[in-house]
Amino acid sequence: MVLKAFHLKKHLFDMIKAYELSFRVKRLTFATFHQFFPTFPCVLDAQSFFNATDKNPWMRLASLFNKFEESFVMERYLLLLDRYRRECDPERVIYVDGGRASPGLPLCMIFPCDGIHGGLIMHNSPESLTCGMKLCFDTRDNDGRPCRVWVEKFNDWLEKLASLGWTPESPLPRRKFRKKRPIRSRGAILRPWMVKICGNIGPAAYILAWLCRMMRPKATRYELGNRRLTPDGLGVTFKQDQLAYGLGLSADQVKRGLAELRAKGFIKTDRVSLGGFQNQTFVLLDRDAIKKAMKAVEQELR
Repeated sequence: MVLKAFHLKKHLFDMIKAYELSFRVKRLTFATFHQFFPTFPCVLDAQSFFNATDKNPWMRLASLFNKFEESFVMERYLLLLDRYRRECDPERVIYVDGGRASPGLPLCMIFPCDGIHGGLIMHNSPESLTCGMKLCFDTRDNDGRPCRVWVEKFNDWLEKLASLGWTPESPLPRRKFRKKRPIRSRGAILRPWMVKICGNIGPAAYILAWLCRMMRPKATRYELGNRRLTPDGLGVTFKQDQLAYGLGLSADQVKRGLAELRAKGFIKTDRVSLGGFQNQTFVLLDRDAIKKAMKAVEQELR
């Protein structure tokens, strides 16, 4: 379908022959496609899921909205995304199967879906290409970084991509080299009063700074996404391993820091399961206790 959409069918037998020379098997793969056309504007991959009908609980609409992150489709996509980034990283790559496109391109995974001719495509492009019904899902990759994926009808997506005018002679998509900025979803500002009430510059102080950042009045989209309203009040939910990654701590340091804050009476914690995110930690801050300790420290520092 891709070769036909871009009028590249004349290369079909050459691509099959190239794969056969390398692996002694006649096969047409997207890896060979990228080897022949390295300037293609995205990285294509395909997966054959043999039970992609509505009889599979994971393919039902309710499952997509409630536990999409735990579906076999999303788990497979995150593995492919991690593999692609590893192949593009000279310090991590071990072996590359065939040709791969340049780093920094959208990763597109094609997979079947019963009742949809041509199947669906999941990708992490900044925007969707098609009109009509589509799915958008905000999650985190295996490294804990924010990741937005789109799910669209593959036939419509391919037709739109072909209409953008790419040819084998087209240059690689321009990569905008910008001055590196801190990742907004990581870290927090550690203030003197936080260090003072925690006793030292340790895990408890870092975690307290991050929690205060999540609850600040002018919150970003990332910070709002970590908040949860419960009958007990407005708190913060997170996975401890992702918090450890974001603050540069170990898993044990996160547990020890939370325990210290609990012992000082600044927070209450609980385990919750929300929106497909299993075994999250819910933290309810005692704002009055924190403000009282902060004012006492500020008066002492004066």
